[in-house]
This record gives sequence, C-alpha cells and structure tokens, in this order.
Amino acid sequence: MKIKEKLGYANGNFGKQLLFGTLEFTLLFYLTDILGVNPLLSGIIIFLSLVLDALLDPVIGAWIERHKVRYGTYIFIGSIAYSLSFIALFSLAILGWNWVPVLCLVLAVIRASYTLIDVPHNAFISKLFADGDERTQVSAYRFFFSCIASMTVALAVTPILSGDTTQDEARNFFHFALIAGFLSFLSLSLVSKVAINHEVIPSRERNSQGFKEYFSNLLILLRENKPFQLLLGVFFLTGACSPALAKGMTYFAKYYLSEESLSGLFLASIIAGQMLSLPLWVKMSARFEKKVALKSGHALLFLSSGLFFILAENSTILLILAFLAGVANGAIYMLIWSLLADVVDFQHYHSKIRNEAIVFAFSIMIMKVGLGVGSVILGWILDVIGYNPGEKISEQVTSNMALFICLITAVGSLLCYMILSKYRIDRKMQKKMARAIKTYR
Repeated sequence: MKIKEKLGYANGNFGKQLLFGTLEFTLLFYLTDILGVNPLLSGIIIFLSLVLDALLDPVIGAWIERHKVRYGTYIFIGSIAYSLSFIALFSLAILGWNWVPVLCLVLAVIRASYTLIDVPHNAFISKLFADGDERTQVSAYRFFFSCIASMTVALAVTPILSGDTTQDEARNFFHFALIAGFLSFLSLSLVSKVAINHEVIPSRERNSQGFKEYFSNLLILLRENKPFQLLLGVFFLTGACSPALAKGMTYFAKYYLSEESLSGLFLASIIAGQMLSLPLWVKMSARFEKKVALKSGHALLFLSSGLFFILAENSTILLILAFLAGVANGAIYMLIWSLLADVVDFQHYHSKIRNEAIVFAFSIMIMKVGLGVGSVILGWILDVIGYNPGEKISEQVTSNMALFICLITAVGSLLCYMILSKYRIDRKMQKKMARAIKTYR
C-alpha cells in the first residue's frame, strides 16, 4: 500500500476521534452542567449507552465476517448516522430537552453508528499489514490523526465554555457539533473509498459460516489464547481508568483551581504530549519491544497522575504534568492496537483460524465496557463527595474530586503494567508466526 493510501486509511481516526473525543472529554460535563442531569444518573446514562455499544461490537464483527460486503460500505453508512446523531445530541440543550429516554435514544444511535465504523476500520490493520513494525508505523499514523482530532476538541473547550450563561454555552456546543459532524463525515468518506479500492472483504469460504461458528471460535480464543486474555484485561483498564485524568480536567480547572480557562490548556497539553511523543514510542518499540514501550507508558502515567495530585496548587507545574501524561498516552493508545494485531496472528498460527473482525470487535467491546464502568465510577464519586452542578463547591469537595480522579488513573496504570509483564509475544515470535502463516495461504 502506498504512503498516501496508508494516510488515507489512518485519517479515519480523525473522523472517529473528533466526535468520540468530544464525548469522552465533555459528555459528563454537558449532561450535568448544561442539561442539568444528576451526576450519578448522568454516569449511568453514559454507562448504558456504552454497554449497548459494547454488545453490538461482537454482533457487528460476526456480521461483517459472515457477509461478503466491502468494509468501506459499512464505514460510509455508519459515518452518515454518526454525524447526524452527534449533532442531534448537542441540539437538545438548545431545544430545552433533557428527558432521559430521549438522551438514551440519541446516545444509542451515536454508539451503534460508531461501532459500524470502528470494527471494520480497526480490523484493517491486521488484514492489510503483515509485518509487526509496519503495524506499529501505521498505528502511529492513526494515533497522530487521533491527536489532531483531540487537539481540535481541546482548543474548542475554552471558547465553548466561555459563554456568560448556560444557554450561551449550549449554543456554543451546538455550533461546534455542526462543524465537527461535517468534518467527521468527510474524513470517514475518504476511508471508505480507500477500503473499497482495496476490496477489504471476508473470503468466500467464510461467507457460508454462521454466527454460531464465529462465537464458538471466540469462546475458543477466550479459553486458549493466553495473550488475548491478558490484552483484554489491559483493554478494560485502559477504558476504565486511563481517561479519568483527562475527563476530570474540566471539573478540576473550574472548581479546584477556579480557572475555567485552564481546562482547554490542560487538554491541549495532554494532546501535545501525545503527538510529540509518537516518534519516541515508535523508535523505542523498534529498538526494544512493543510490550516494553507500552509498560513504560503506563509507568509514566502512574507517576504523572500521582504528582498531579501532590502538586495540585501550581498551575504551571500541572500543565507540565499534563504534557507528561500525554506522552504516556502516546504509548498507551497507540501500541495496544499493534499488540492486538499480533494476537490475531497468534490465533492463526496455532489454529489456522483467522477472524480479525471478531478479535477486534470483542476487544473494542471490552474497552467500551471499561469506559462505561469508568463513567459510572466517576459520576458516583462526584455524587458521593457532594458535588451539585451550579452550586458553590466547598474546598473539601474539590480536594476529594482531585484525589479520586488521580487515584483512578494511577491504579489503572499500575494494574496494566503488572498484566503486561506476563505478555509473551515478542518480535522474534511475531516474525516466526508471519512466516508460517504465509504457508497456510
């Protein structure tokens, strides 16, 4: 594949992350402070939408593997629904609607359409790129585009929250949603074109297989593939714990530091760290092992989140620590996908069965369950410590808020580090598996 086509494929992360990142960074705040929904109920709403999303992942993965339809077709259809439902979500505050069933319905459409895009897009990396180092390179391209999208969101946060009233902020959210939805559609349309050009579709032999066989293969994977089991634990913790620091930035800046304008700067510092660290992690992965680089990322996030709480009074130091957290995220969110592609090879090598969409779909499902659990935990913590949107927050509440946000992140990274210590697929094994797999064709 030519470099421009690799970039065309990788740019899909911009389209996905521009909307997903907006939800990840601001949805809880939007529900609590703009729509006025109770913090715990907001966390439950987000959790339920992510559970639905997660349950759809393996179903859509099995459907894609079973039917001989171009991946790009799914991505194009999904991109239309994804953009329109995203715009609809941020129009609710303009319309004055905060009825829970409506919120749940709109979020369900957003999550379902995202899954229809995400599963085939992620499965590309295993199907199109056989070499482990090439997978890391393409993962870096993808993550770079994700960083651009996240930086766009981070830079937009300050002007969005600059309104004099809640209604002004609601209008700002809506205007941003219109622009972001359009840009997302353009980005994903390009991906669908690349996919269709490369005819990335399941083989004829698989077309006759049914859902029962695919889920049977998934159960075999869960029972016999030890590297897959370990990575699923990392995927869950990455969803549940790693984003907590970034999610809490808006609350942290507004209530702990009483400087709402810093929320955008904190997020921008994280994204800048992610972008600038990509060459470091690619080089480190090539010189050592991907597992070593990913463990280093989690160790750095553990350290920076701990220091973030200890040194919470100094905004300049906090910006530096946010940058370091971003450097850590550069490894965490890039390398995990390259490792998962190696797990697909591990399955193929040992069983001569290859189901990229199922493996990636189930892993994405686990990460989304983690995201949902993390949202519930964060919403529950805000509720328990006495946070009430729109009311004056005491010093004790803000201190507890900062403590738990940092603690969730640190504990998650520590557990990921411990799990990855048991992961055994290295470069030598990956190349051995790739050579053997070529003889199966």
